[in-house]
Amino acid sequence: MLVLGGCKHATPDNVAATVNGRTITFADLDKQYQTQFMSSTERPSDDQMMIQKLEVLRTLVDNEIMLQRAEKLGLMATDADVESKLTERAKRAAAENRVGCSKNFTSIPLFK
Repeated sequence: MLVLGGCKHATPDNVAATVNGRTITFADLDKQYQTQFMSSTERPSDDQMMIQKLEVLRTLVDNEIMLQRAEKLGLMATDADVESKLTERAKRAAAENRVGCSKNFTSIPLFK
């Protein structure tokens, strides 16, 4: 079992790490581990698996730190911002490729 936590209070059993009050659960860790390392048919040794899980946890912690920093600096895009940019780019692409193009690219349901 792998647990990272502070000394101030007990860490719940399902929490692998806490980053400035935000938790990374063992479910998050296992999901990312499965995605990253379990595609091979060869099962790693217990030591290798622990090292790999520590690497994944470190990446999840680093990503959470960067996400929190981006939020603090106001660098987070809202869903509306993303939708607006996608629509703008689709319209621009449609205008550039108007000759022989019969599709209307004003909406991109694939990305929703």
